[in-house]
Amino acid sequence: MKLRWRPTDRRDRDAGYALIDAVSGTLVLAMIAAVALPAPSRAPGPADLTALSREVAAILHMDRARAMQDGGAKVTMVDAASRLVASGSGARRLALPQGVELQLAASAAGIGFDRDGRSAGGQIRLSSEIAAFVVDVAPITGAVSIRRVE
Repeated sequence: MKLRWRPTDRRDRDAGYALIDAVSGTLVLAMIAAVALPAPSRAPGPADLTALSREVAAILHMDRARAMQDGGAKVTMVDAASRLVASGSGARRLALPQGVELQLAASAAGIGFDRDGRSAGGQIRLSSEIAAFVVDVAPITGAVSIRRVE
């Protein structure tokens, strides 16, 4: 004679399912909330400013190289009000995000390069609440460098 176990009450058979249902429902709601809710904006930190200052330096390097290649002057335009750095050769534009302040210290509205790579020089300062970087263009040589300002 075989003995089979038979639950005596329906509650005994469904005992573990309520917890699994509750956990899976909570997990689904958490996934929907993570996708639907916008991420809070954060202020740009030192790593963000480092990357942005390298991009600005790359635009300046490119304009200097284009001026020497094409044999004509190129000017990297800097618009502090709209936080925009634009290549004089029209190849690149960099719009800085909210929270980054842009300042230009030069004799014109941008930094120019002659056909031999020389420049009148200037500085582009990128700053936030946390850090600040300066992209320097050396007068005469046109060399571009980046330094952190404390």
